[in-house]
Amino acid sequence: MADTKTEFYIAMDGHIVAQIEFVPCVREHEHKVILINHTLVIERYRGRGLGRELINRVVKHARSENRLIIPVCPFAKMILEGNNDYKDILITGYPDS
Repeated sequence: MADTKTEFYIAMDGHIVAQIEFVPCVREHEHKVILINHTLVIERYRGRGLGRELINRVVKHARSENRLIIPVCPFAKMILEGNNDYKDILITGYPDS
């Protein structure tokens, strides 16, 4: 059951250029988790690390709320599973991740 759906974004020149959507929820055995379901960076702003910055914001948020992360978004999954700094909050091998 979802608590709320939320997002973080980065704006430049008054326009949103990068956005990450996630859903805090409770899954198996009452673990509090965050599902990262979408990351988007407008094409002309790619390659600047904005997607990683957004993922780091979600990681910081998850840690502050003692939540684990299930990355459904392929980009988030690649970043989180490819860095040992995130292993403490990452759920891997989940059926829908």
